[in-house]
Amino acid sequence: MNTMLKSRYYRLIIGSSQLNINNLIVKELKKLNTLVHPGVIFDCLGAIARERSRPGILALDVPLLFESKMDCLADTLVVVTASRVTSLRRAAKKGVAAPLARRILASQWPAQKKAAHADFVIRNDGSLADLKKKVSELWLKLGQPKGE
Repeated sequence: MNTMLKSRYYRLIIGSSQLNINNLIVKELKKLNTLVHPGVIFDCLGAIARERSRPGILALDVPLLFESKMDCLADTLVVVTASRVTSLRRAAKKGVAAPLARRILASQWPAQKKAAHADFVIRNDGSLADLKKKVSELWLKLGQPKGE
């Protein structure tokens, strides 16, 4: 879904041209997800169709993958998790108020549940350099032919 369309959905829901997630409440988040997820699904299906004939790995970063039942589109599932404390700290750095960040986290599957459905789990409580290293290691592992 293109950025302009997403922006339009946000404005429609929060009634403002300013994209300020702190104005959203749980009911509005549900409305937003209902409006945005068909576009996200459409974009993912399009990317899969475009790349299907190419060799290699296609990585999709899908918000609410499990909640929207899109996990069936993937051959391999990688879940990146962070502790609740880390998630709340990162949200605060992005300007998301703590009460809203807690509501958003509460509306999602718990990290443990996501991890239980994943083929691989990457813990992301460290630095960006730590995360890049973990992703590179997994990328190399995923690029190996089966059985090696």
